[in-house]
Amino acid sequence: MAITARQFLERFPEFQKVGEGKINAVIAEVAPGIGVTWMEADREPAMKYLVAHILAASGEPHLSAATSAGGVYQGVVKRRKVGDVEVEFAQVGAGAASLDYSSTFYGAQYLAIARRNFPTIAVV
Repeated sequence: MAITARQFLERFPEFQKVGEGKINAVIAEVAPGIGVTWMEADREPAMKYLVAHILAASGEPHLSAATSAGGVYQGVVKRRKVGDVEVEFAQVGAGAASLDYSSTFYGAQYLAIARRNFPTIAVV
């Protein structure tokens, strides 16, 4: 059971500026990984949090908000310097950081749900 962009936006209205097409594409990407092996009550929340994590790790909702306002989104400020004005932006969505679930609140919530569904098993 996949969620819809509308259901996603009801839970996470901060992503309103992101187009429904982009949200639906991410939903289609993650839906096969959250299936019948998950507890039924956890499937929808897990999918919503994972979609939110992927969008946030790729710079949303700021990316779409800046684009729709005619600006350019540079990302999160990683480092700044006042004398001679030096600003460095984080590489949002690039490399391993976007795969790290702990890099966003949404990813951490997804990971907590995933661990509940697939607990670590010790083999003796």
